[in-house]
Amino acid sequence: MYRKNMSKLNFNNVNFKNEAEFEESVTKLLLDNGWKNRSFGELNIDNELNNVTEYDLKLNWLRILNYNNVDKLDGKPITEKELDLLINEIESKQNVAQVNSDIIKPNQGLQLKREQKIIPLTLIHKEQLNNDGGKNYFQIARQVRINNSNNVQKRSDIFLLINGIPFIHIELKDADKNIVNAKNQLTNYNKNIYNGIFKFIHIVVAMNPLKMEYSPRNRELKFINWYDETNKNEINNWVDVVKNFLSIPMALELICDYTIPDGNELKILRSYQYYAVKKILDKIKKTDLFAAENDKPIKGGFIWHATGSGKTFTSFKTSSLIIDHNLADLVIFVADRIELVDQTYNEFVKHNKMVTNVSSTKDLQNKTRKNEHQPIIVTSIQKLDRIKEEHKDILDKKRIVLIFDEAHRSTFGQMMSKIKNTFNKKTIIFGFTGTPIFDETPNTYDIFGEKLHSYTLGDAIVQEKVLKFSCKYNIFEDLYKWAFNCNVDNKQKDCSDTLNSLNSTELKQELSELKNNVKYEATKKIEEFNEKSDNLDKLIELEKEINYIYKTDLYKNLVVESILNDWYDLEKSKDFKYKFSSILATSSIDDAIKYFRIFNNYINNLDINDKKRKFKFTALFTKSLDSDESPQKLEKLEEIFKEIYKKYEQDFGSKIINQNEEHELFKKDVSQRLKRINIDENDDSKALNLLIVVNQMLTGFDSKYIQTVYFDKFQESQNLVQSVSRTNRKYDINKEFGRAHFYKLPYHMKKNVEEAFRKYAYENLTEITVSDISVLINVIKSKYKEVEKLFKELNISWFKNIESFDTDDINKTTDLRKSYNHLCEIKRIMNSLNLLSFKWEENGKLMPFDQEVAKRIDVKIYEIGSILANIDSTNCGNPLDDDLKFYNDEVLRDIQARKKQELYDKDFFANLEWELRTCESISLVLSKYCINKYHNWIEEWYNLYRNNDKIRLDDFLELKKQEDKQEILDELAIYGIGKEIIDEFVNNYYIDIEEDINKNNNFEDHIWSKVKSSNGPKYKLRNPIIELIKQYKEK
Repeated sequence: MYRKNMSKLNFNNVNFKNEAEFEESVTKLLLDNGWKNRSFGELNIDNELNNVTEYDLKLNWLRILNYNNVDKLDGKPITEKELDLLINEIESKQNVAQVNSDIIKPNQGLQLKREQKIIPLTLIHKEQLNNDGGKNYFQIARQVRINNSNNVQKRSDIFLLINGIPFIHIELKDADKNIVNAKNQLTNYNKNIYNGIFKFIHIVVAMNPLKMEYSPRNRELKFINWYDETNKNEINNWVDVVKNFLSIPMALELICDYTIPDGNELKILRSYQYYAVKKILDKIKKTDLFAAENDKPIKGGFIWHATGSGKTFTSFKTSSLIIDHNLADLVIFVADRIELVDQTYNEFVKHNKMVTNVSSTKDLQNKTRKNEHQPIIVTSIQKLDRIKEEHKDILDKKRIVLIFDEAHRSTFGQMMSKIKNTFNKKTIIFGFTGTPIFDETPNTYDIFGEKLHSYTLGDAIVQEKVLKFSCKYNIFEDLYKWAFNCNVDNKQKDCSDTLNSLNSTELKQELSELKNNVKYEATKKIEEFNEKSDNLDKLIELEKEINYIYKTDLYKNLVVESILNDWYDLEKSKDFKYKFSSILATSSIDDAIKYFRIFNNYINNLDINDKKRKFKFTALFTKSLDSDESPQKLEKLEEIFKEIYKKYEQDFGSKIINQNEEHELFKKDVSQRLKRINIDENDDSKALNLLIVVNQMLTGFDSKYIQTVYFDKFQESQNLVQSVSRTNRKYDINKEFGRAHFYKLPYHMKKNVEEAFRKYAYENLTEITVSDISVLINVIKSKYKEVEKLFKELNISWFKNIESFDTDDINKTTDLRKSYNHLCEIKRIMNSLNLLSFKWEENGKLMPFDQEVAKRIDVKIYEIGSILANIDSTNCGNPLDDDLKFYNDEVLRDIQARKKQELYDKDFFANLEWELRTCESISLVLSKYCINKYHNWIEEWYNLYRNNDKIRLDDFLELKKQEDKQEILDELAIYGIGKEIIDEFVNNYYIDIEEDINKNNNFEDHIWSKVKSSNGPKYKLRNPIIELIKQYKEK
């Protein structure tokens, strides 16, 4: 029960005296926002459980479990022994995702086995999820004492219990403490306290009065923010967090409705997904759309969520909850292409066995007739369009929801009209799209009705759900010069015939001869074109004058050469381990065929030792041809398909033996290869570097391994955004942004890109695109200028080692740290420049330093980082949270040095780097235990790893921490203070040991009174013992 003085708490306060006062305020506000119980009968339980143990929580759960299942237990309540068996069943689940799928989702997934009888137990009353949480019991457990896997007692701030089950764990910090502390605490807890009843924990929350982040409780915690419905404002203030994110019924809904077990991971819908699903459910509930008789389907509305933001995930959860809440009898999810139907079905069926797909229109009709066990159908718009009108009477008897994916594509036109005539009376239509149609008739509003929720491309990029874009507009200057000159000579006539007779060498030769003879008008145009002014309309007019060049083979050869050089530069910048693929978008099937043959010819003519020979490519376009095509053209197309299949089989060994389905099998294999399905991502021999297309794969296809789309194609508006968005799926730190390179009409495409992004991103272009090379170089100039100034003051030379450094001079140490940070930023920008096709021979003159200095940047980062590590290690104990990145950078730098020396094998390095980049707790350990200890520990871990590569670095570091703690315990034992005494004091009485000594008697009573001194005066032991206790507490 809560304290009387809590009613006086100020909910506008963010400056609390201490963490305890903050906890009191959070608890009171939780009670006011749903975390208290109504009287449902004879069971009276406390709203608040203070200073309790795991055993207390087990008994509390037992009481509620017995009460909620009294009608099933035949007057024999569950015993403690039986409860332990139930907890063993929970413990047997590998992870929280399995707990969710096997126990929570079925609701009666926990079964009591008694006297050869199985009793399914109700855990949550899901059928009564109304505004006050229905007939469920809500409690707050505070200061809970738990023994971890090493039998060391931990004390946690707050657990939120639903029917006695702990689902949410909250760790609080004062306003003056970074929530990184709370996040690291939860990360450590995640390793060894979420056992037994605590295996139910679904969500962990790190919070101070001004900031909140949460994470699903998976093996690796990944903390994210919750936003308001506009997607613009983070919910951070503690009052807003409690009133929204943690309130009832929202917290209950998140656990029961908005979680999805996905393999070994538990996923929770992001805030924008939550709002979208709620909007659709509320639309069906509140307006009672099925009640009225209608001549045509009802327009329910559409969801505008950016491509790459997880629309499939959102639409799946929408479909499932419509059925779970009995809001419809049948949900039909509609995609416009076979591969997208398969992709969607595979995603849906992983999460819900109520999902089915269909093999034909007849199969679709049968399944709409009998759908009790599988009420969610995934199909194509083509099959839906072919449903016969005589089937209409059956459809009219059912409450049906149609959900169209990517509503902007095939849903317009005759098919949609026919579908609306077939489905009527009790059918509601919703649409999901990343790029709604605004400027055409009919537009997205005409088809689906009002916009229910939006999460634009700008929102997704700013919130780092998807990557920014780098757009490059390529100009072949020699070709453009020749074309302008030819136009002047021929009075604006098409010079393509002449151009087609030249190769790139001959073109250069002609230009050389024309160098001093180019007509004045042509020279003027070339200068205007090369100025790359902001007057795009003027440049676009100039492009039109030489539009014919894009049809020539010479131009296509230059595009092929450019793509291969770009790929080679990326390979070289990544030590020939560049793992991403690209797409070349062409204007027609004829162009795609030409590109396929030019690539083939170009690569076959390369020197046998040229690394570009390993470049693998193929082409994919539709095989369905118009009936009026000539037999000769049909025959030629069949020949090119054979040519494509043969090369693909030679490259990858994927022999297509079923000739009746060879194109579909080929298409499926290409799709899986681009997604690295059943393929080792590090095996270059299995990677497809480039896919040549016309339209396929430019919409709806998702692969995090696509980084670049090359455009020899004119696109605009929604189609352009869709195509560019193939590149923006997140992968890891090696994929910093998506890349779009434009060849055809580059200035016109620049204008189209700017207009499309403004329409669909609603953000300043600088927010969603990566700066060009010149802008990034200007940033480098600014950083380098600061480094030069600091180096001069510190007497540091680029080309000499730092012989000595005065580590006692605080001002010098501060300047050294500044120089280190600037160098790291320069290094990061240099990595981005490599992805932007930076070349020293072309762009080096813009740089503030030469290649020799560039080579020394890594050296200086390592050298200065080592000095700073030694400085920090002398003060090791409580480094600032902001220093965590420094420690990881230093360790990663050390790894690179060891790599060059080939001290360890490659697998070990890969594993080590992955752990350091993905596990925040490792950074905390390294900072807390001093960087210099790492150098010894890494050797020790490597020796263990060689014998057992399952030993993780974070587990090893935890072992080292425990060894350190044992050393402290051994030392305290000399003074007569055993482990039980120190653990009891640390867990129950220690808050601030200095304050306790000054104000309370806990230290005197529980520690000092037990100290024994056999050597010298006892008072001399006081400070050493206090220091040891502090160290023990910190570990």
